Amino acid sequence: QLVPLDLDPEDLVAVLREYPETLYVSRDYDTLVQSLIEQQRFKAFQAVIKEFPLSAGSLKFGFDSDGNKVVTNAFTVANKMRDEMSLKSLLYTAQTPEVAGSSLPYIACESLPEIIAQGFEDMVVEYMQQLPFHPYKIPLKQANLRDGSVYRSSPTHLNTSFKKGAGREQGGLFGDLYDPRGMQVTASHVALPNLGKLGVLEAFCGANSSIFDNEAMTAVLEVLWEEHIKKLFYMKASVFLIMVIAWIMLVQLVVSSTGNIVMQTFDRVVYAVLLAINFWLIYEEYRQAKGSPGGVLKHFSDIWNALDVFSAVMMTTFVFLLEYDTSSDTYIFVGVAGTVLLMLKSLSFLRGFESTGWLITVLTQNVADVRPFLIVMLVIILGSSVAFNLLLSHATDEDDNKPYEGAWTSFFTVFLMSVLGDFDTQVFEQAGMHPSEFSKLVCQLLFLFVVMFVTVVALNALIALLGDSYAKVSEFESANKKKERAELICEYMGVMRGKKRRKINRVSKFFHKLGQKETEGGKEAGGGESDLEAFTRIVDELRAEIKGLKDIIL
Repeated sequence: QLVPLDLDPEDLVAVLREYPETLYVSRDYDTLVQSLIEQQRFKAFQAVIKEFPLSAGSLKFGFDSDGNKVVTNAFTVANKMRDEMSLKSLLYTAQTPEVAGSSLPYIACESLPEIIAQGFEDMVVEYMQQLPFHPYKIPLKQANLRDGSVYRSSPTHLNTSFKKGAGREQGGLFGDLYDPRGMQVTASHVALPNLGKLGVLEAFCGANSSIFDNEAMTAVLEVLWEEHIKKLFYMKASVFLIMVIAWIMLVQLVVSSTGNIVMQTFDRVVYAVLLAINFWLIYEEYRQAKGSPGGVLKHFSDIWNALDVFSAVMMTTFVFLLEYDTSSDTYIFVGVAGTVLLMLKSLSFLRGFESTGWLITVLTQNVADVRPFLIVMLVIILGSSVAFNLLLSHATDEDDNKPYEGAWTSFFTVFLMSVLGDFDTQVFEQAGMHPSEFSKLVCQLLFLFVVMFVTVVALNALIALLGDSYAKVSEFESANKKKERAELICEYMGVMRGKKRRKINRVSKFFHKLGQKETEGGKEAGGGESDLEAFTRIVDELRAEIKGLKDIIL
């Protein structure tokens, strides 16, 4: 009401210098920045947030139709209008040092999932790749750091290490920080806080993997994994290993019983361990699905989550069938299914190890890329198997078996023929209801088509397709590794109780990296030497040793 919005950008800024209170908070009315976005006055909007960067975090307080309090910010308005240019300006304003102590960086971080959901994924990827680090500007209290490490902190302190005898509050706001080698270091934090929150990480996991290929997300993932998730992962992996051992022991009991299963005391213990672990796993999956932002269906659309549930259900069913019903082979079929699912589930734990996690990423991408190819192969083999079934349904091989008698038998035989090269052409003599040379020729031509198309053409195309798939993953190897780690972190944070997750968020608002500090002359402030000086000293020492050897020889 005090500031006309139709002024030129320069005049608008001049008026706002007289009435700065109109910029930041509003009740019932949109703030000035929000109004400029709604009226699509982009130049005026840019001029205002450039002169008054804190105004980008201005808030409107109001109430909805049910009387609930509603807080609206500039990001909300820009998202609603799908205004990409305004969103980009707001995001880049939020990463400037001038607003580091305000609420704007928090608002920007909380808005990232919604921005991605609106379809501006590429913009967020580009933004994260350019996200800077700012020097820390608070006193440091305590210590234990390694040079170049990444550590977490609350907004009021950073875990640090001080050289003996050094004043803790000397040398500026930071004090004197030294690594174990005595080199003085500096600390800087990611411009946006709260990048380690579950909602933000889940949104990033659903985006292009390149969103993780930057220093900021490297710091975030390193801290969360090392400080909070790694121990949980190893604990759960240990429980899983116990379950695998118990499962193998139970299967051996079934195999050695020859149908008459008699459980001893030790077998009962194994039985109880399996039940307890599987019930616990099912409960954990239930909690994770219940708390998933995308709902239960989206949660179980992830193959690893589905494997967790189905493997636990199959193993539990197998254990109960052993106790109550072994009169048929149903329990054996359930046990086979449980074993296969358990094997696939073990791949999920391999994602947490440096040496095997990358291989799982490659295999997962390969499976995703070959699905269309497998559908084409299935159609060809299925059609060929029906044709062979029609021609050779009554034919018998040397062992008096009928390899093409039924639909499934014919499909299996054609699969062995086309993919593995296992075939018997002698049965072609019996082609047709009234075998003749022509029916034999038809059968041979069909055989040549299947072998040439599937074995020679299709399988070589599959090799080329897998090569392209590997190259595609390798091109973004670093980003894909970090995305795999982020998905594991989300998985474990998803099953945490709210209190523990809130504690992690509280101590992980800001993420930091450390670097060596150098003076204007290049010498490190901690009394050490620069890299150039160290290299020069080593060269001089080598020269002196070589000269001494020459003197001895001569």
